[in-house]
Amino acid sequence: MRLSSYLVKSRHGIYHLRLYVPKPLQPVFKTAEIRRSLGTRDPREAREAAYRLAPALRRFFRMSKKSPFAPVDLHTDFSEIIGVVKKIRIELGQGGAFEFDTPEEGKILADWLRQNAPQALDDLSALEENDTRSKTVVDRPRVVRNRRGKGQTYGSLIEPAFIEKSVEYKNPRSGQDFKQKALAFSDFIKDMPIDEISAADFARFKQQLIKDGASAQTVNKYVQGVGVVFAYAIRQRLYIGESPTAKQRAKVDKTSTRAPFQPPHIEKFFAAERLADVSDPAEFWFPLIGLHTGMRVAEIGQLRLSDIYEKDGIHVIDINETADDASVKTKASRRVIPMPPALIEAGFLDYLADVKTTGAERIFPWLTLTRQGYGANVSKTFSRRLEASGIKTRALTFHSLRHTANKHLADAGVDEAKRAAMLGHDHDTINTVTYHGTVSLAVLAREIAPLLRYDSVDYKAIRRERGAFLPFLKKPPQARKPKQPEKPSKAFRARR
Repeated sequence: MRLSSYLVKSRHGIYHLRLYVPKPLQPVFKTAEIRRSLGTRDPREAREAAYRLAPALRRFFRMSKKSPFAPVDLHTDFSEIIGVVKKIRIELGQGGAFEFDTPEEGKILADWLRQNAPQALDDLSALEENDTRSKTVVDRPRVVRNRRGKGQTYGSLIEPAFIEKSVEYKNPRSGQDFKQKALAFSDFIKDMPIDEISAADFARFKQQLIKDGASAQTVNKYVQGVGVVFAYAIRQRLYIGESPTAKQRAKVDKTSTRAPFQPPHIEKFFAAERLADVSDPAEFWFPLIGLHTGMRVAEIGQLRLSDIYEKDGIHVIDINETADDASVKTKASRRVIPMPPALIEAGFLDYLADVKTTGAERIFPWLTLTRQGYGANVSKTFSRRLEASGIKTRALTFHSLRHTANKHLADAGVDEAKRAAMLGHDHDTINTVTYHGTVSLAVLAREIAPLLRYDSVDYKAIRRERGAFLPFLKKPPQARKPKQPEKPSKAFRARR
């Protein structure tokens, strides 16, 4: 029997033990249901108290018809009975006896009745059976909080919690991001011991985040990051009860906040006269690659020359995480896709040949690695260029290029499985997994890659011939040392 089914919560948040009173007992208790306050708002403490109290009450309610017994005053100290009897039976004047395997259980029940059902005491009696047993006194149920976590601060548990959690993160950047969120809460509560932190403390932290402008998605990242630390503390028995982050997630509007680029946007942004002034190869090629492959900005930034090769007569782009500084967002993100002919027409293979002459490994070797990967700064530059072109909105970002490629293929009648294979989306429907299988490279090259070209782009006009970017490649901007802040940015740092 699951004890949790006997737990109910009052409107004040206090847990109660609730038991159904059998019909023969209802005239005595004057009710069909008995509730006893467990004196706690903590579900774990409530379950612990119920675990100790409920067995005696359930045994009491197992009524069996037997002959009457001599009455015994229940106000007497049960300590006098414990140790000299084997079992106790309590009967009602109207008939019906209730047997306990140990006098200790009888003591628990008697104490409970004195407190919660004194009107029934006059109708109860007990029988002592002579025998000997070990002397064990069971006191009234009480909850003792585990104090092993006393003195351990929340901040001291962040590092071990994320070391243990790191094996679960497919993308190391995700672990670093959530760790930063956990550090922000540490900055908020200072050196508070872990076992003194309540849900109210985290609620104040969440309110501060919202005041500082955090979105619902960002708030939920803080919930998840802080939750990692409390989950670790609970496993180590340093924190008793439910995590303060439980039920603290913000409701997220699942409507996409990004929109695809429309043909007029594409025509204006990828116009030959605008691109003619672009000298940085990353600023030139990143948007074109994103528009024609749907690759994420981090996937483009980490590309190496070894990731672009010829297979079965097809020029391919291999998105993987084999290098130490490379990562992918999901399992489906690992993919080998054909290079769209439109990119080749714009001179991408010529650019790769120029990079090879410099001896570099990555195709954009001057980019700085950040927590968002190698493409974070290029994404910011892209947004500034959109603004300068007069087409920037909140819904149009670099990721909108990925939406554009997906919509372009969908409008051309490409089914979802093939689009997912090209863009690296998860697609695990029964039909795909069981019957369709993995979309082959040959199919993608034959049916998908040729479709990824846009009538509003003049590829011959924007083409960069071999050597066009060589001056930049020979003398790129000096790469800055990667900066990995230990504290979150001020924009989303919560303070008291």
